[in-house]
Amino acid sequence: MRTPLTRRNVLFGLGALTVGVAAAKYLSKDALSPLLSQDLHSLKSSSNARVVWHPSYGMPWYSNGEKFIFEMLVPMTIGAHPVNILRYAALSDELLQQGIITKQDVELLRLIDPAILGEFHTPKYLQKVKRLAENPALSLINRDNPINKGLYDFYLAATEGTYIAAKIALEKGNALNLSGGFHHAFKDHEAGFCFFNDVAGAIIRLRKQNVVNKVLIVDLDVHHGNGNASYFQEDTNTCIFDMYQGDIYPSEKIPVEHQIVLEAGETDRGYLSKLESLSDVVSSFRPDMAFYLAGADPFEGDKLGGLDLTKKGLRCRDDFVLRLFQERNIPVAVTLAGGYSDLEDLVDINRGTVESVLAT
Repeated sequence: MRTPLTRRNVLFGLGALTVGVAAAKYLSKDALSPLLSQDLHSLKSSSNARVVWHPSYGMPWYSNGEKFIFEMLVPMTIGAHPVNILRYAALSDELLQQGIITKQDVELLRLIDPAILGEFHTPKYLQKVKRLAENPALSLINRDNPINKGLYDFYLAATEGTYIAAKIALEKGNALNLSGGFHHAFKDHEAGFCFFNDVAGAIIRLRKQNVVNKVLIVDLDVHHGNGNASYFQEDTNTCIFDMYQGDIYPSEKIPVEHQIVLEAGETDRGYLSKLESLSDVVSSFRPDMAFYLAGADPFEGDKLGGLDLTKKGLRCRDDFVLRLFQERNIPVAVTLAGGYSDLEDLVDINRGTVESVLAT
């Protein structure tokens, strides 16, 4: 049913125009993220590379580098969308400008071959997503999960990014995809802003190559990873440690082997105390490798969560998880997962995660 043209929706439309202007300014030729600049395409694989990136991360709601009317239509039809379209470009700028990473630290991606997606998604679903991406006005039927060609390429790249991060981690101990963690995606449908399940896909692909067997997923996004849980419900070689807020999305939870359900208002002290049980899980399961979803949404300022963790608490969380795996010589691939706070806070939290990875 078409959304009626109300004062509220008109205001959302005006807000989208403002976002569009800001995005156009941020992504102008002079202000373009250094990682999107022309010389990035000359990057070669580096022996130092532990950070994975693709240019489409920086402009996911854009098509062929031009402002896309899609971003104006979304707020008029579904309301202000919580996903910040500038998140990854702003983060890459911050990392480079502050000297936290250099171009030698970056592994430049190719888009995943869509045929590979068939190893972990159904053909019917993949056809649906492609059709929606090619007809963005039609995709607005999805309400909370709209998609266009720019977003489609973003998800293709980010899905490959987690796989490449895993391959690097197996060689170097750890690596980070500057995106990923789409833990709500199921084999046959999208959910929660997630279209392709990058972590499940990476695990399935690595197993097919006989590279790993036992895998631990540590999901510290504020939301339950129902998509990941659906993939590995009957897989005894995949263990999921999921610590999430119980009274928020998704409404239907899928049980996993190790889950810690948090109440709204949980603070640093209680959260970090509960997280210590991860050490026993690692000791008993003894994984060949791990995937860590370092969600920024347990933050006290997150718009979709209700926990009260500080930035310091989140940095302690990241340090604890990464050192735990380092001390036991377990390779770990890291994804950024969710985060819906103000852009400055979100970039600050994600920067801390990158610093934690590079410090271990």
